[in-house]
Amino acid sequence: MTVYLIHFERRYKHAGHYLGYSSDLVSRIRAHRLGQGARLLQVVNDAGIRWFVVRIWDGGYDLEHALKARRNAPQLCPVCNPRQQVEMMSGTLGMSEDVSSSLDAWAFKEWLFRQEPGEVVGLADEPLVCPLSCWLGVVYGGQWQVNASWYRWRAGDGAFWQDWQALPPWAMTFVSVLGERYGCAPVFASQALELLGWVLVDVGSQGARQALNNMVFEEVS
Repeated sequence: MTVYLIHFERRYKHAGHYLGYSSDLVSRIRAHRLGQGARLLQVVNDAGIRWFVVRIWDGGYDLEHALKARRNAPQLCPVCNPRQQVEMMSGTLGMSEDVSSSLDAWAFKEWLFRQEPGEVVGLADEPLVCPLSCWLGVVYGGQWQVNASWYRWRAGDGAFWQDWQALPPWAMTFVSVLGERYGCAPVFASQALELLGWVLVDVGSQGARQALNNMVFEEVS
């Protein structure tokens, strides 16, 4: 089970966050995007307010209830509380402190190959559950956060986040085009694999970017 915190880009009346839990986070976030489930997120969607998953914990109803009882979602949110963004990792990765080697494009490609073509491998523009975050979590463990240019790691709930690391060029291009093409929609393994192939042909090329943006991706039913 996973408890998750959603941050609203602007407040809806009194609300600036949503806290929930699920046994399948990707499917749950997808349902929220479609206006299914929590009433608050339905009206937030209708109001045109953008929102993102900004924090996750291992736990279920009891942890969700305990966190809600604190009534301090802004303190838990790394967007609202800058201290959350600059925490240093207390402990070790169990690997080199420089984790840049973790983001190997060919290892990511191999992982995508092992998934079923129609399997959802993440949500395109969700830093904690995008395809790269999901892959890194499966392979290396812990929690990974990936945005347009940076990524970071922590061992788990209660652990401090490691310093932000710069994404390699291929990953920056992949994340950027993925978000432009799919927004926050679920991404299938076949779609991620096809996009990654284009990225690896010409990383950072404007021509490749334009070609990617004009591509018609095969829908997987």
